[in-house]
Amino acid sequence: MKRLILTFCIGLGLLSLEAQQIQLKGIIVDETTQSPITNAIIKIGDKASSTNLEGFFSFSELEPGRLGLWIEATGYEPYSLVVIFTGEAMDIGKISLRPFAPTVIDNGLAEIALIAEGSDDESEIQAGSALLAASSDVFSSIAAYTFSPMYFKTRGYDNENIAVYMNGLIVNDPENGRPSWSEWGGLNEVTRNKEVSNGMQFSQNLLGSLGGSTNIITRPSLQRKQTKFSYSLSNRTYVHRLMFTYSTGMRPDGWAISF
Repeated sequence: MKRLILTFCIGLGLLSLEAQQIQLKGIIVDETTQSPITNAIIKIGDKASSTNLEGFFSFSELEPGRLGLWIEATGYEPYSLVVIFTGEAMDIGKISLRPFAPTVIDNGLAEIALIAEGSDDESEIQAGSALLAASSDVFSSIAAYTFSPMYFKTRGYDNENIAVYMNGLIVNDPENGRPSWSEWGGLNEVTRNKEVSNGMQFSQNLLGSLGGSTNIITRPSLQRKQTKFSYSLSNRTYVHRLMFTYSTGMRPDGWAISF
């Protein structure tokens, strides 16, 4: 019985010591999806820490004063901030990192094409692949726009090698493996937020694919507050198009609406 009590007291002492050692802590999340970022590097002077699967990080044995934090993670813009540390345990909460923003040519010509379901026209399939590439990096954006009359293929892969997700759920046609663009074609505003992964590289919500992966995020809470009416004219995928978009943004009652 005495040994049990002694072991219990030692355990409490170790827990108390560990709690005292953690002086500064926080969580690193994605600015768009609010999901935790794993293996982000946080530096304070000559000290460094990394985030776990929950995006959590902590520091101990810090000197009181102004502390400069430098944060970096693969696929995200570096972030820095200064905190005033008094010597007592401090929780700085969530820190949002902004993904490297893809360059999107927003001129009405590089939008998602309306491709008929089950179409066997190779040119239409390649056009959809090129327009998808317009929402990735700078090279793909320029190449897709410049070579669209010749249906530029990203790395030479057809559409069946490109994985497209909608809020984390894959939307490629189960029969031919290609994205069904006609299901959401024309919803330019609510499908603007995207998470892009190049090649077989996987991220928090994407598994990766030979031709790359794209996760279209349509959560109303992430839509900017807007009331927009637009008219478009094109000589390729449509002749005349009217579009009305309304988004409330995050309301005080915790709801967000987009249509």
